[in-house]
Amino acid sequence: MSIMHAINHELRVVLSTWVGEVSDADLEPSYRKLFEDEAWNPGYHGIVDLRYANIRSITSEGLSELYSLIENQAKDMSGQFNSVLVASDETVTQFAKTYEELDKGDDKITVFEDLYEALKWLKNGEH
Repeated sequence: MSIMHAINHELRVVLSTWVGEVSDADLEPSYRKLFEDEAWNPGYHGIVDLRYANIRSITSEGLSELYSLIENQAKDMSGQFNSVLVASDETVTQFAKTYEELDKGDDKITVFEDLYEALKWLKNGEH
């Protein structure tokens, strides 16, 4: 497993690329490391690229723990940033729905099949 995070200050985007088999145990350490990076900014948009990942072993409990960590780090930033998923797997639809339920419907997770289209959507403020 591998979750890599790239911070682009010019675009105000954090690109998180998940590769290989990703499990609950992989989520918290990876995102905690991102949040401890002095370059991280909680107001940046997030793109999670799942095209190269197998996320079938992630449970709703693992996703809930990740959501709590992200919510804690990005508190007071509501409405100032958006997150999107890039994927071509049907599993992602359920992943997005579960995350939206944790967010109590406040934010909709938009899913794209193309990274460029996701970035364009964020940059153009189409959300």
